[in-house]
Amino acid sequence: FRMSTKSVLQGFVTGLKHRQEDVRFKTAVELHHFVVTELRELPQEEVASFMDDFNHHIFEMVSSSDVHERKGGVLAIVSLLGGDVGNIGTRMSRFANYLMNLLPSNSYDLGVMEMAAKAVG
Repeated sequence: FRMSTKSVLQGFVTGLKHRQEDVRFKTAVELHHFVVTELRELPQEEVASFMDDFNHHIFEMVSSSDVHERKGGVLAIVSLLGGDVGNIGTRMSRFANYLMNLLPSNSYDLGVMEMAAKAVG
């Protein structure tokens, strides 16, 4: 089963990095659904492993020079926070730092900054 969560994770990452906005949004909705349904049913170790792996990908996305990848990272954060799974308190502060770093975005992409600001609240 471990391998299937890895392939599911990779599918989400690929969709969230997609250049087309509708693909990123569809993937974010699917990610949220996965988190609130299937992921909650897994043993805690698998949840932690999935979330740790995903955190690594999110960091890469929000640190990317590609605007669509940064937007995908923001969507991933919002999807995961809405799922409230896997040591959410620790992850929330990490995600908040990722989002805050996007606000004065080096590329000054208003779309990314706006998404990050909305995610921060």
